[in-house]
Amino acid sequence: MPHKVSFKAVTSGKDPLKKVSKRKSKSVLGESPEIPSSAPAPKRPRKATKKLILEGAPKRPRKASKKESWSGVIPLLLRFLPRVLLLVPAVSMACARGLFLRWSECEESRATLEADKISLEKLLSEVNRQRDEAWAQADHFKAQAFDFKNKHANIRSVCAGLVKSESDLSAKHESELAVFKSSLEEAAVHIKEL
Repeated sequence: MPHKVSFKAVTSGKDPLKKVSKRKSKSVLGESPEIPSSAPAPKRPRKATKKLILEGAPKRPRKASKKESWSGVIPLLLRFLPRVLLLVPAVSMACARGLFLRWSECEESRATLEADKISLEKLLSEVNRQRDEAWAQADHFKAQAFDFKNKHANIRSVCAGLVKSESDLSAKHESELAVFKSSLEEAAVHIKEL
């Protein structure tokens, strides 16, 4: 009587008929055939797939929906909104006061800058006036120096003329003195003859 083949013991990918024929050949040779047990064979361990790896990893927290997120925010808003609304006037007044103080400081600094600008303009006009006066004085001194130079040249020419006239007069006087001396000598000779 042929043995029953248990398909539970047969693994996937193998032919069950080959396994039965092997058992028959063993019974023919005198060996006791293996009687398959009714218990299921141990399962082969599954390969570590991405699904198994993710199953072993800690699960991500579930992302809250928009409705759930807003459902928690709205009570907080309703709770803190009156306080925020009470703080708005105080904050606005503080900001306005700070802006007013800053504006007053800017106005004071602007007035100071305007006064400094006016004083600098006055100083610049005074410097320009003094510069113009200095240039006028320099031109006057230059004209005076030119006049002095001309006068000096005239004086030198006059001095040269005087020296020349003096030499001419001395020569004339010497000639006249010689003529007078000769006339005196002639007169003395005539007197001796008389």
